[in-house]
Amino acid sequence: MRATIVFGALLAASMALPQAAAQSGRLYEPPQRMRLLEGCMADEVMNGAYCVKKCQEGFRLEMSGPKASCVAVKSDAKYVPPKPEYEAPKTPPKPGAPGR
Repeated sequence: MRATIVFGALLAASMALPQAAAQSGRLYEPPQRMRLLEGCMADEVMNGAYCVKKCQEGFRLEMSGPKASCVAVKSDAKYVPPKPEYEAPKTPPKPGAPGR
């Protein structure tokens, strides 16, 4: 009975650790895509049927589970999310413009 309680407590604590790491910014999931016949690009690593982007500086790639994750190696490591390349037009298009 006591062993069951201890096991349950350890299981609950181990499940809370990745969530706590993610909340503190010490863990993030890198972008991944399905691998093509040619393989992965230079800034990607092969993980099964997927190509996973390499981690940012201060993080290491952890591929122990079904999804890859980047774990902070340094205490001051900061994750900077990628910025979209698309910029919205400053003025709306004129009525009757092509594509409307």
